[in-house]
Amino acid sequence: MRTITNLPKTIMHNFKANTYIFIFIVFLMLVVFQNSAVAKPYLTVSCENPKGKFIGFRNGKIITDDNSYTGVYPMFVFDDEKKDKVLVLWGNSKKAKKEFELQDKAREALIIHYSTTQITAIATEKGDYNSFAVMVYSFYPKEGLVFQGQHKYLVPSGIAGFPIAHSDYTKCDFAFQ
Repeated sequence: MRTITNLPKTIMHNFKANTYIFIFIVFLMLVVFQNSAVAKPYLTVSCENPKGKFIGFRNGKIITDDNSYTGVYPMFVFDDEKKDKVLVLWGNSKKAKKEFELQDKAREALIIHYSTTQITAIATEKGDYNSFAVMVYSFYPKEGLVFQGQHKYLVPSGIAGFPIAHSDYTKCDFAFQ
């Protein structure tokens, strides 16, 4: 029973209880939300313009050409929250979309091998007109090199489709955090 004489004790008791509850809630929030903090990259790979070869098969003939992409600077971001994936970014998106027939500027690739000497990831993409592409990215940190390949059945607008492949390399800076 509360009376005027024991009111200060009741207020102090409630204050202490509320303080402990508040501290517990803050502690709990810190523990729970600690893991949902912003992901941090543990490796960023910044590259020069890719160079390589284009191979296609059209009208019963093999077509080859040199690939050289100016103004397209690939970047790859490995973050600690998605250890089985790498974010693949192509610098100048308009040029990347035209040169590589990419639908988006960025995509995730699944890491299928990770060692100190080589990291390999794969990605797929469904394109226009029922085309489908498979991309392979192999990273060689000690050499500062990335090999990238793409196999695709290219179906240009209004033209019969044909299989193509790109095989490119690029010099890169590997920044481990």
